[in-house]
Amino acid sequence: ADATTADIAPSTDRNYVTDAQAGVISNTSGINTGDETTSSIKSKLGITTLSGSNTGDQTNITGNAATATKLSTARNINGVAFDGSGDITITSTADAGTLTGTTLNSTVTGSSLTSVGTLANLTVTNPIAGSITGNAATSTTATTAGNITATSNTTLTSLSNLNTVGTITSGVWSATTIDVAHGGTGLTAAGTAGQILTSTGSGTLTWTTNNKLLSIGDVYQGGKVAYILQAGDPGYDATIQKGLIAATSDQSSGIRWYNYIQWYNNNGTYTTTGATGTVIGTGLSNTNAIIASQGETATSYAAGLARAYTGGGYTDWYLPSKDELNKLRINRDVIGGFADDYYWSSSEYGVDGVLAWYQNFHIGADQGA
Repeated sequence: ADATTADIAPSTDRNYVTDAQAGVISNTSGINTGDETTSSIKSKLGITTLSGSNTGDQTNITGNAATATKLSTARNINGVAFDGSGDITITSTADAGTLTGTTLNSTVTGSSLTSVGTLANLTVTNPIAGSITGNAATSTTATTAGNITATSNTTLTSLSNLNTVGTITSGVWSATTIDVAHGGTGLTAAGTAGQILTSTGSGTLTWTTNNKLLSIGDVYQGGKVAYILQAGDPGYDATIQKGLIAATSDQSSGIRWYNYIQWYNNNGTYTTTGATGTVIGTGLSNTNAIIASQGETATSYAAGLARAYTGGGYTDWYLPSKDELNKLRINRDVIGGFADDYYWSSSEYGVDGVLAWYQNFHIGADQGA
């Protein structure tokens, strides 16, 4: 039926919608370009009052829900439930989970990483702080080797850049050479008897024969050369100089041949020492025999005083035998330091072995007392 004016007029009872209002709602269209307010909706619908609650489902709502306070269904974020009603705090966990990527982002640091499982491949561009333990099966080089504390090794075969080595208490060196810069000689073989190591001037060493011949009176090994062995002398070697070295000065102005304390304790009885060698080369054995018989390095008798001498840092000085003492007398002027006086030899003689040879350096006569 045709609508009347009364039907179109707004109703004061808002519990129903007139046919005219229903038509307005049906024909309302367009695009919402801004937030809809109560006033804008009432204007479009041609009504003055809009109230009530939406009790049905809204299937096509888009945009911002300005008055929403939480999600109807909470969601978990890293194990923490989140419904939008408040902030959440993500605390650190002991296990970061499984990393499945192929690279580690540069912003990820290892400051809190306490352990790592098996790494199939690893490239380190910066020094690693702290300690690394275990075996590096395929490691080829180390910038700084640090301390190697193993007691044995079967696989370490090359250390071409090793600058220094501490004390090696045992082992066999099986390589070729150790260069001079690292404490070696750079040589592969030992020299022959009498050769010495000399520098070539270019930083290398070589074995050379000592061509410098000593002469009587030369200062050598804490004393002076007193005699050089000649062909026919005991111990002579045509390839090496050998001889006698005398102290640079007398060790006393007068001393007994025998140990007085031992003689006194034996009620004035002399002891046969067995030091009967007289030829060149027997002075050392004579001195050893005398000291063994009369007392170790007592300086109250001639052999003990000679042994106590440490000229040049040597401790094998001895009282010369009869023939050795004679060579010293012959060359006394070139050697220097001798007095025109009597000097003991280490040679004992006599039927009962109670006499010893000595020599007068002034007239050169051998005498016994």
